[in-house]
Amino acid sequence: MKSQKKARPQKKLAVAQSTKVESISFKDIGGLQFNIRYLKESIVYPMLYPEVFKKLHFTPTRRILFHGPSGTGKTLLANALANECNQSQRKVTFFMRKGSDYLSQQLRESERNLRLVFEAAEKK
Repeated sequence: MKSQKKARPQKKLAVAQSTKVESISFKDIGGLQFNIRYLKESIVYPMLYPEVFKKLHFTPTRRILFHGPSGTGKTLLANALANECNQSQRKVTFFMRKGSDYLSQQLRESERNLRLVFEAAEKK
């Protein structure tokens, strides 16, 4: 008699809901008011009111690097920031990279990879 193999139930893969960047705003984020205020003051306001910052001889921040453990809202904040900035007449380019993309065992290779991304961002 042959032994019959039981068919294993196939695991269903979880389908990730993709969220469009346009649907996220700072109003949708809770608990990060300090970070949101900082982003507005350093990025959004200089884009919306460049004449005021020019009159005050203030050069605003041109780059932001988010870092921290997973699950703290970095991607959510970055998507909301890109959406807020794109609502003005001036459009922004949003580069989203993972930290592991830059890690290398070779000396100074990680810094070089990060520098290349910032140079590409400056060109845009």
